[in-house]
Amino acid sequence: MGFKNNFIKFSKRIIREKEGIIRAISIVRNDEWKKYKKFLGKGYEWYIITPANYDYCKNVFNLNIEKEEFIRVLKERIKVLKKHKEKIQLSIFLCKIKKFLDDQLQEEIFKEAFDFFQEMNVTPKFFFPIDMVYNQFTINLARKFGLEELTDFDLFIIKPLLRILKLFKIKSGFVNNFYKFLKIKDFKSILYLIIGELRDVKEKTVHIEAFMRGDMWNVIKRKILGKGYTLFVITPVDYDYCKTYFNIKIDKIEFSNTLKERIKFLKDNGEEIQLHVHFCQHKDFLDNDLQESKFHEAVGFINSLEIKPKKFAAGWWVFNRKTLDIAEKYGFEEIFDYTFNPFKKKIKLKGITLSYVHKYWHDFDFI
Repeated sequence: MGFKNNFIKFSKRIIREKEGIIRAISIVRNDEWKKYKKFLGKGYEWYIITPANYDYCKNVFNLNIEKEEFIRVLKERIKVLKKHKEKIQLSIFLCKIKKFLDDQLQEEIFKEAFDFFQEMNVTPKFFFPIDMVYNQFTINLARKFGLEELTDFDLFIIKPLLRILKLFKIKSGFVNNFYKFLKIKDFKSILYLIIGELRDVKEKTVHIEAFMRGDMWNVIKRKILGKGYTLFVITPVDYDYCKTYFNIKIDKIEFSNTLKERIKFLKDNGEEIQLHVHFCQHKDFLDNDLQESKFHEAVGFINSLEIKPKKFAAGWWVFNRKTLDIAEKYGFEEIFDYTFNPFKKKIKLKGITLSYVHKYWHDFDFI
């Protein structure tokens, strides 16, 4: 891994309950806490999120509470874990993409996390970097705060696939999306995944998310513009998501104005523009009212640029039947979902078509 002589041990373990590890990053949600409690007293290691990642949790888990309430609930639940003498470790989100990591931001996140743990009289020794994003500076910080082990995903089943992609010089959107790894359950899914990554697609789609960053905007103009991709773009409704995931340091007004300029530039250069909105990372956390309000804001924004999208892709591929109904109401004709199976056919539903993609990209895959 290239981090030798740092006095940090690196363990390669699959972060799942059966491995004796619980990634309790959604512990603040009441419905999730009910599920977690069944593991109390059974000797698991609990990797806990901290208030340093409140914004991340708010976006990913659809939390509708203020930070003060988040902290209060988290403290209560950690006290329960301590009462049961559970081993508490650290889960920490730093950024979505390694290239976007910021030293100062990392230091602020680590400090806030450990200030909180110190208040709770918790001394973690292991930490898990969410989305597997970290660098040498992260390791130095971990050592500074007394951490002894970095717990990463065991990707041994992915290595052959990555070698094949490299051999055929295939640019894949698979590598930067760790949650796809968790969907691999058997040999059939691995086989489908390999075939799917090697197989070409008729419609090449890119989810345009990080283009508010100047460095990413330059990449888009060099490597994506004019290449025949269908571009699913985010709107101001995803401001909090982008701020958290891509370390964007501008307010929402500037974010919106820059979005207008860049989407208009893409449109004026003949790119096909469609809509991309993030609701939450898990289907169980979807909220119908939130979906309605996000669609309303996103469609209003994109229509103001004289763009009438007919295709829709949900962030993290998380949607439900209600999503289809709302999309149809706003004039969408096709909604996309991800599958390992490259042979899965589209389904024509009443008023809208559900299409499946086995291969797609994000703009940051082209870095």
